[in-house]
Amino acid sequence: MSDDPEVHVEALCSKILEKANHYDSLFAKARIQTIRVKTDQKLADLERLRKLKDEHKKLDYDLRMAQFVKTCKYVKLKNTQESISATKARVEELRRIVQKRNAVDGTIEELMPQQLDDVLKFDDTDGRNFEAALLWYRNVLGFRTEGGEGVKFFFSKIDHKNPDKEFSFTIRLEGETYRLLKCDPLLRDTPRLIKELNETHSFFKFVRAMREKFLAYALYEFSPSAEDIYPNPSSTFLSSPSVSDSMSGDLHIERLSII
Repeated sequence: MSDDPEVHVEALCSKILEKANHYDSLFAKARIQTIRVKTDQKLADLERLRKLKDEHKKLDYDLRMAQFVKTCKYVKLKNTQESISATKARVEELRRIVQKRNAVDGTIEELMPQQLDDVLKFDDTDGRNFEAALLWYRNVLGFRTEGGEGVKFFFSKIDHKNPDKEFSFTIRLEGETYRLLKCDPLLRDTPRLIKELNETHSFFKFVRAMREKFLAYALYEFSPSAEDIYPNPSSTFLSSPSVSDSMSGDLHIERLSII
């Protein structure tokens, strides 16, 4: 080895420079590894966020479907209760007429109190006799529902000439919008009722209004044209039911008295 100080210094500097380059290389690799880890973590977080969003959408859809089913059950209960109230009021009115005129035979005098007692048995607001009330409503008023592509509502006991004839409509909930799939027979004012349905989301009022329309249709033997209703029933949107609360009690009871 040379004893020249300059050679010794140059060798030392070369070693220091070599170590510095080595450390720079290690630092660069460490930075790249850190960036890669952070990138992988961010991608993993984005994937978890996407899965959470998908799960939220599914839960939201399940919730809406549950609310729709609950609404249908509420419709049955509400219509049953209102039908009972209307029937009781009509029964009382008929009893007063019988007492004033004194022109009813013994058979009617026996049937009316019995009918009132039957109605009172179903008048149960806490739900204890709910199933019995639904059975009564189905047998007396001809109301039933059926699942499938949507929920189909059937009404019979409408046409006094043919009490077994069924009037029906089918609806489906798509997101926040009700869609009318079918209406048999076609009815006037359906677009207006549909629009109000999606604006107010009062579903049971819509069902009652549809039955009232069927009653009027059968009573007046009215047959509307397709242009007066809507051009394509399969693409028509319902706006949650916002029809008048007043159901045609008199028409309803007259149908019952005829059956």
